[in-house]
Amino acid sequence: MSSSTRTLILASLLVLGAITLALTREPKDSKPEREESPIPTLARTKLPPRQATVAQLLSSRSDGQDRNSWAKSLSNKDLRRLTLEMIDVYQNEDDHSKTTPWLTALAMEWGRRDIDEFFEIADASIFTDPLHGQTSSGIGLLQSLRSAALVGLSEDDPNTAWNRLNEGNSSELARTNADFILPAITAAETLPLATEAIFRSWAKLDAASAWKELSSSDDLSTTNLASAIRGLLAETNSAELRNEIEDWVKTNHPVVTIPGIPLTPGADVINIITDSPRKGDSAITRNSINAILNNPNRRHYDALAMQGAIALGIAEQDPSQIGRLTESLTADSQASVPMHTYLTEWVDRHPNEAINFQSENLLSDRDRISIASGLINHDPRATLDTFTGIKDPQIRLNAFNAWVGSTPWLGRSEAWPLIDGMKTYVPVSSALQTLEQNISRLNLPPQSEQKAIESLKKLATSSNVFTSGGFEFPSEGE
Repeated sequence: MSSSTRTLILASLLVLGAITLALTREPKDSKPEREESPIPTLARTKLPPRQATVAQLLSSRSDGQDRNSWAKSLSNKDLRRLTLEMIDVYQNEDDHSKTTPWLTALAMEWGRRDIDEFFEIADASIFTDPLHGQTSSGIGLLQSLRSAALVGLSEDDPNTAWNRLNEGNSSELARTNADFILPAITAAETLPLATEAIFRSWAKLDAASAWKELSSSDDLSTTNLASAIRGLLAETNSAELRNEIEDWVKTNHPVVTIPGIPLTPGADVINIITDSPRKGDSAITRNSINAILNNPNRRHYDALAMQGAIALGIAEQDPSQIGRLTESLTADSQASVPMHTYLTEWVDRHPNEAINFQSENLLSDRDRISIASGLINHDPRATLDTFTGIKDPQIRLNAFNAWVGSTPWLGRSEAWPLIDGMKTYVPVSSALQTLEQNISRLNLPPQSEQKAIESLKKLATSSNVFTSGGFEFPSEGE
């Protein structure tokens, strides 16, 4: 082979290699492909407010801080547009798990800007007339939106927000309350949350002033007072103020037991003997029986509500306080029954911490039922795992069936995240489906497992909480 031929071959190979390299090499400004999340986060989409649609907001993944920050960037025009569109979607869909968090953020932003204009918008756009057929849903939505707006207002002016919330219970909402006898479940859950959120904001600005206002109020319901105390204690770092609040509760809401009167409402009264008049008592007549039994300063149950609020508030800064809410760890055995309600509330706010808590403590079966009632809203699989800590299979089945039978979580189909960190609820129908599909996690014998499934089936067919196409288990053989 001549030298010229070798030179030609070598040159050809060099050209071919250069072409191949150029074809396979990425441009300098290109970046390696990344696997995209199926649901874009709100921060990554950088959605311009003027171009945003409700569909885009509902399809994005965001937390409360993301939503609140984004709502603050809206112009008044876009805030009004998106609020009206989101309300319309809410009223025309059965699943509110995506719209509720966004409506919360939008309503809170209205509270920071012009709460009165927002109230007018809400009144005009929400169905509350019986002729529209959406009375209960409309009333609940209206009251919840107003509560959220007041929470937004409280960030700058908690005193005014608190006064307006109290006025709203009697005057601003008088029309809807007078028109309809039964309040919506959503509103009943939202008002205490609004109270707590307002006092959280107030405590951040001036905890002493907040407590002065609260301690001088003599017409608050037990629920509102407990919610306010919880919010105040959750945000204050003053040990002196905490001690003052606890002392005030002990003095004004002492734990007093009356022989023959059960600790929990609804139970039968037995073997009452009134030997002599006691403070607050009048003659026992037909007209005074209720006054005697329901005197708020003597009801053990109300006193425990205050103790529960104190534990929940302090536990946000000192998680060891949760031991005061459990049957196994509390020193007051009489407190165990009503206190379980507050244990569930703590789990509902802190599901991950609850999972760790139950793995590190030897809990009673009743404690586990309460924990399960909080976890079901967020992680149905973890709900099943809660019962696996019970060694005996029959007792495990009994505890699970007792939990299914209690079903306090059925009414909690949506959450208005008025408190930072609150998580969106798993829809009830989806939660029940997940339970049935993962029932093997209970680690029961086949016959017992079938009984657990039957309990869920009975609940699904008897409950009236399923408004989105009902709920069905797979049929035999599927």
